[in-house]
Amino acid sequence: MLRMASNYGVVSFDPHLTPAPATDVGFQRNVYETLVVQAAGDDGQAELKPRLATEWKVSDDALTIDFSLREGVKFQDGTEFDAQAVKLNFDRARSPESTVSSYLETLDYVEVVDPSHLRLHLVERTPDLLWTLAAHVVGNIASPSAFDNDLATRPVGTGPFTLTTFASNEFKFSRWDGYWNVEDVQLAGIDYAVVPDDNARLSGMRSGQFDAAAFTSPADVQAKRLVDSDGFQWQDALNVGPIGLYLNQTKAPFDNPDVRRAISLGIDRVAIAESLFNGSAVPSGQMFSPVNSIGWDPDVDVAEGYDPAKARELIETAGAIGTSLTVAVPQVAVTTTLGQAIQDQLGKIGVDVRLIPFSATEAPAAYRKGDAMAVIQSASLGVDPVSGVSVALLGDRNLGEPSPDLLELAEQAESYPVESEERAAAYVALSGFVAENPENFVPIMIQRNGLLLSPKVLLDRLHLFSENTSKIDWVGVGIRR
Repeated sequence: MLRMASNYGVVSFDPHLTPAPATDVGFQRNVYETLVVQAAGDDGQAELKPRLATEWKVSDDALTIDFSLREGVKFQDGTEFDAQAVKLNFDRARSPESTVSSYLETLDYVEVVDPSHLRLHLVERTPDLLWTLAAHVVGNIASPSAFDNDLATRPVGTGPFTLTTFASNEFKFSRWDGYWNVEDVQLAGIDYAVVPDDNARLSGMRSGQFDAAAFTSPADVQAKRLVDSDGFQWQDALNVGPIGLYLNQTKAPFDNPDVRRAISLGIDRVAIAESLFNGSAVPSGQMFSPVNSIGWDPDVDVAEGYDPAKARELIETAGAIGTSLTVAVPQVAVTTTLGQAIQDQLGKIGVDVRLIPFSATEAPAAYRKGDAMAVIQSASLGVDPVSGVSVALLGDRNLGEPSPDLLELAEQAESYPVESEERAAAYVALSGFVAENPENFVPIMIQRNGLLLSPKVLLDRLHLFSENTSKIDWVGVGIRR
C-alpha cells in the first residue's frame, strides 16, 4: 500500500459531471482509463502512448481520427469494453448536463466501425484533441452500465484500482484483480490523505507517515534537501506553459505598446528563477515550454530580455513614471513570491505596483471584472499550442482586441499540416512576437511540479509523470515494506 499526501482533495469521480475537472483528474485516473495517455519520454518530452486504444491514426485533412481498441478488456462491473461503450461515453460527455462538453465542441459525431474500431468525425481540425483525451477527465471511459448510478462517489472504470473509501480528507483505492494488465500492478492500493500545508506534508514524509507527496516551487526547496540527506527520491516535470502577468491593455497607460514592452523588459526573470525559486523554475519570456510539442526555441537567451535602463526610458517617454499597476495575486506561495518580485523590479523602472490578494479562484475573475489591472496566472496551455493560444492570447483573458499581426501569426500557424515543420516554425515565430510585443500577457517563468518519494518506492521508469503530478501513472511502481 502506497500512502500519498495531496495538497488538495477530490470533489467528484464522475468524469463528465465533475465541477472540478482540473483537480479531480489525478484521482480519477486510478479508476478510469483513456484511449491514449500523456506520458514523459526519457528526455522528459510529453508523448502519447497507447492505453485502451492500441493504435490511432489522424487523417491527412485532420478531420477524422481512427482508433483500434484493446480487446478482452472489461469494466469493473463486468461490462464489456468496446467501441459502443466509448461512443456512449463521448455522447454523455457532450450532453447538456456535462461540465466538460466544451472540450469536445469540434466533435461532430462518433462512428462505431465494429466492436474494436472507432472513428471520430470532427467539424474542423483539432490538433490538440488527442492530448485532451489523454490528459483531461473528458477522456476517461466509464462503464455505460453505471451511468445511472452515482459515478461521483461510486466510479466504475477499466483501471487498475477501485475506490474503497471516499471521505472529506481521505481517499482509498485497492488493486483490482480483474484489470487487463494486472501483472504490472505492483501496489496493493493507494491511500490519499489531504494535507494542504506544505510543512505538514514534509513532516509526514520525514516521519514515514507518507510514501509520496507533491510539492511545487518554492516549497520544493526543503523537500529536495531530503534527497541528498536521507536517500529520498525526487521527480519533477515542467509545466507546458509559463506563468506570467496578464495585463488589461484597454486602459491607459497600458494601451501603449511601449509601456507593455517596458514592463516585460523590467522583469529580471533569471534573478527570480534562481534567487527566489532556487532553480525550481525555468526563466522564460517565451509563450511555450520545452514540454510543448512545438513552439519552444532553445536558442533564445532569456537574459537578453532584461533591460531596466531601456524599460525606464520607455516609461519616461510615455509619460508614465509613477503610474499605478494593480495586480490581483492568488494567495498561493508561487504567485505571492512572484508578486513581490514584480513589485520590487517594476518599481525600479517607475511603475508603482500595488498587490491585491485574492483566492486562487477569485483572482482571475477580479482581473476580468476590472477590479485589478493585471493578474498573475499561468498561461494554461496544452501540449499542442493551438488551444492555449486561443485561450491565453485570443480569448477572454485578452480584455482588448488581439492585434492584426498576432491574429495573422495564429492563423498562419494553423494553415499548415499538423505535423509539418512549417507549423512548428510558425509557433516559434508567434512566441517570439509575444516576447517582443506583449499585448495581454508577459511570460516570466515555467514552473516545475515535483514529487517527493520515500526510499521505499520502487520506480520502473525514468520519469513517473509528464507536466504535473495529476498525470502520474502508478502501474509498474512498487513499494518495499
